[in-house]
Amino acid sequence: MIATLLRNEGIPSVTRRPLGADVPDFLDAGPREILVRPEDHAAAREMVESFFGLR
Repeated sequence: MIATLLRNEGIPSVTRRPLGADVPDFLDAGPREILVRPEDHAAAREMVESFFGLR
C-alpha cells in the first residue's frame, strides 16, 4: 500500500523483506522495508506521515 502511494506521487521505491524475516511459514505476512532514493526520502516520509496521520 505504501509503495503504491509513493508510486502514484512519482516517488520510485523498492519493497523487500528485512534480513531474517523471509520465513516460508509467514507466506505473504511479516515486516517489509520500503526503500527510496536518498533525494526522495524527505518527500516520501512527508507523504507517508500525512497519509497515515502521523503528524
